[in-house]
Amino acid sequence: MNPFLGPNPPAEPNPFTAHYLAGQVSLEVAAAEFDQAVRCLAHDVTATLGARHVPVVWSFAAHAWTLDIEDPSTMRDRCVEDVQQYFQDTFVDTTWPACPQHPNHPLDYADGSWRCPRDQTVVARLGELDEPS
Repeated sequence: MNPFLGPNPPAEPNPFTAHYLAGQVSLEVAAAEFDQAVRCLAHDVTATLGARHVPVVWSFAAHAWTLDIEDPSTMRDRCVEDVQQYFQDTFVDTTWPACPQHPNHPLDYADGSWRCPRDQTVVARLGELDEPS
């Protein structure tokens, strides 16, 4: 059973799944890696917006799992970007997550970290954002 899609995954495996079924890397390892990244993202959402917004994270995680993405880190990045865009587009928080040095703009996500887009300072690793001051 796919931990993100439940007991009824799509009939045709996407290239990501096929890549792992071919024996290059185990599907369990990829799923565990992605699951950990999603849990880190859920922590950041909880710390900054509250637990009531965590279902959005899991919804986008399930969607990312169905895409034709072969690399778990690319799938993670897509999920983070989609969640961030959702919170901004739906006006939950138009600067989520807000830069602690310049709270009038959101942080950028790249290479597993939240960064200030003005000076590229790493503010926190994924899963390590704190409650706003």
